[in-house]
Amino acid sequence: MLLLNDWLYYLVSVLIILVVTYFVSLFVNKQLRKSKNEPKKNTENLVSFLISIAIILLYFAITDLLVGRAYEGDILFTEEEAWEVESASVRYVTTENPFVVDSFFAEGYFSQEILASGEMIQVLIKTTDYPALYSIGRNVSEGKTSMFPYQQYYESELQPAIIEALQQEEASSINQVLLAAEQKLNDSFDAHTFSLTLQ
Repeated sequence: MLLLNDWLYYLVSVLIILVVTYFVSLFVNKQLRKSKNEPKKNTENLVSFLISIAIILLYFAITDLLVGRAYEGDILFTEEEAWEVESASVRYVTTENPFVVDSFFAEGYFSQEILASGEMIQVLIKTTDYPALYSIGRNVSEGKTSMFPYQQYYESELQPAIIEALQQEEASSINQVLLAAEQKLNDSFDAHTFSLTLQ
């Protein structure tokens, strides 16, 4: 994966477009000159215009397929690695189809659960191993987005486990229930660190 600042991305893009356009123009010009008839000026102009349109369309197609954008504090991750974005804005060039974790979720995912006794529990889930979540994220999002679907992931994977851990624990105090449930969740999910507190 290649991370580039916006200005560097545009500079590299312009240089590549100029080089590709130059060599394609040379090749087409030579092919036109090789033909038996001398090419007319109108033909040369039409070919130049078509080359320009083709290069512009190629740029947009490649940008759409291979280039993504992330912002400061976001986390990019694939099956093997994770990167934190430290610049205000970056473009990433890749064929790996990474997930982007919004900076809002990079600090942890917050939720609230209500116990049967009526107490409100605040849940903080910090992710410690993003690459471990890659295949889970692909299954949850069905490959439709580059943003990691934290809400769907929480609802389908984590919330049922949290509710089950809280319901299974029997202790004399709510603090013991929370500590036991927290320990069980931390043992069950290696990629996360859970913190449960009474609100």
